[in-house]
Amino acid sequence: MFHHMRRLVAAAALAVMPGGVLAAQQNATVSGRVTSAGAPLGGAQVGIVELGVGSVTDAQGRYTFTVDPARAGGKQITVLARTIGYRPVKHMVTLTAGRIEQNFDLDKDVLNR
Repeated sequence: MFHHMRRLVAAAALAVMPGGVLAAQQNATVSGRVTSAGAPLGGAQVGIVELGVGSVTDAQGRYTFTVDPARAGGKQITVLARTIGYRPVKHMVTLTAGRIEQNFDLDKDVLNR
């Protein structure tokens, strides 16, 4: 009887686990837009300094990239946007599973007018 009860408890635990396991395994998707004075900046690099992951913006200044769930676990990270002729901008965000939106507005670099 005790052995049967352990199996029942184990089966109940497995029935509850998949939702939690799926949530724990969800990627972090970082996306947003890079602009300068409201105009999109295509070709800008956006990435997470600490993890060495990132993307390049499209012609509309939009970017998106995903981070493996094992690396996303609630860490405080730096998202950096940069492109030639503009000053880089950093934002600190907490990297969690799901979607994170971070927009950037870059100023022209005074030395590159």
